[in-house]
Amino acid sequence: MKTKTIKTLICESTTIEGTKTAAVLKEHGIYAAVCDNNEESLIRAILSDSPDVVVVDLEIEDTDAIAVIKKVRSMITSCPVFIVLSVIDNGFIERQVLDSGASYFLPKPYNADELSEIVKSFVNSTGYNGNDPEIMVTELIRQAGIPAHIKGYRYIRYAILECIENGGRLDCITKQLYPSVAKKYDTTPARVERAIRGAIDKAWDRFGAQGINAAFGFTVSNPEYKPTNSEFIACAVDKTLIQMKINSF
Repeated sequence: MKTKTIKTLICESTTIEGTKTAAVLKEHGIYAAVCDNNEESLIRAILSDSPDVVVVDLEIEDTDAIAVIKKVRSMITSCPVFIVLSVIDNGFIERQVLDSGASYFLPKPYNADELSEIVKSFVNSTGYNGNDPEIMVTELIRQAGIPAHIKGYRYIRYAILECIENGGRLDCITKQLYPSVAKKYDTTPARVERAIRGAIDKAWDRFGAQGINAAFGFTVSNPEYKPTNSEFIACAVDKTLIQMKINSF
């Protein structure tokens, strides 16, 4: 089945930053346009172009992303997915952003390659390209609450995909999986292990057992019990493989 091109609108703090991000998204097959960082330009572009996803800086020249999202939601019934960027990594601000109707809060600096996977994961949830393991894993760890801007995000994502490709990695996490991830990102296995542990800790601090429940589709029997690295990766692999099998029918 032919997949639909994802239309993304980028409203960064400067057009130079927006253009750089757009170039990376285009490399990943995502159509990306850039608009000026002000309310009038942003709303006009949303109404005229009907993007699937809007990547917008929290700070807009004459207002902020929260106000714009609320205004857009009052104007049209079929709203795009909003991904809000911010130089402030603050839990209170993140909650305000998400409560306003945004789908994701992404602290700066961020990796544009990983942003492309976040964009795809949200659009995929509405029906595009339903059996791509990279998109499915990205969506899963997003649901678990692991933020995309930390190193552990890319390490755990790559580790899960490695285990989907080669199930034997799950039995040799310390001797094979961590070294494989370390080689990919030019670091050490010990740092990979710590970063993945830190990512799970971060997710647990943000959402606790609810994040695990949302990601893996089951209820944690003990809400005080935090999964180990190997348990999280194994559950993620199982969840993805099962979903891929279901989607293939």
